[in-house]
Amino acid sequence: INSSECDPWMLAMGNMLLGEPTWANQCLEVLLLLLFAALPAVTLPRAAIKSWLKGGNSFFVEGIKRDSPIGFHLHELPSELSYDFGATSMLVGLQHLLGAVLCLPQVTGISREDGATALARHAALMQVAFGLAQLAFTWRLRLEERRKMPWQVLASVACFHALNFLICIPMNVHYPSQHAYFVLVLGLHLSGFGAYFISPLTWSLDDAYLPNLPLLWILSLIDGLISLAVRGPFFIWSLAVLKRTWYMDGAWLFFLLGLIGTFLMVPVQVSLATSSFLRCHALLGRAQIKED
Repeated sequence: INSSECDPWMLAMGNMLLGEPTWANQCLEVLLLLLFAALPAVTLPRAAIKSWLKGGNSFFVEGIKRDSPIGFHLHELPSELSYDFGATSMLVGLQHLLGAVLCLPQVTGISREDGATALARHAALMQVAFGLAQLAFTWRLRLEERRKMPWQVLASVACFHALNFLICIPMNVHYPSQHAYFVLVLGLHLSGFGAYFISPLTWSLDDAYLPNLPLLWILSLIDGLISLAVRGPFFIWSLAVLKRTWYMDGAWLFFLLGLIGTFLMVPVQVSLATSSFLRCHALLGRAQIKED
């Protein structure tokens, strides 16, 4: 293969690694992330995590029924579907933790160089790819178990990711260095980490077993802080700045997409925050735990 044949491929890969803000590059990256990262990550380790959750006997099922966020109807899932949903959620939640880490250099101001901004754009596209994978897997479960999986479970996943699906690629292209946008991306990743990793992890622990109590306290505090800081000030400030920017720029399509995404996302975030605060209050306020 001569160099003239290699150059276009090397150029394309270089543009993708740098998060080049073009429609072709952003769509290609989402497709590659979906096919070679999100779908394998959600599919291949799922059986092992599902088996681990089952190893906790009924603790996970009891936890998901006890702490199901308002409107999600997770408590109506039968045991087998609960383990499937929990395993997939935890894998998606780990991705959210990685995405949050990628956003930190740009958002915290440690670095505003092109490399840090490119990492934040990659983090935004990760949300899109893994959100699509999670939605596709939940949709498949819904089709296979229509009589057993409430439609609200699928709707909660779709609405959680709605803003990602609607604005991340266009924002990466037309506002590739917008700080408030990256604050929003960080907030969505942190919220996803709390909802899809911390919550299932707490459900897997027996809350009536004394040695589990310190870990449950720590997990509930982290999730509570995410709700207090991210699902409140982070989202309010970043969305307000973005909507003002779109309005001042006359970017009415962005304004409309952002409005629709916010309308779909906010009830989910409010439900997650409510569930988080209730769980935190219940665990921290417990005076005694009976040891098995």
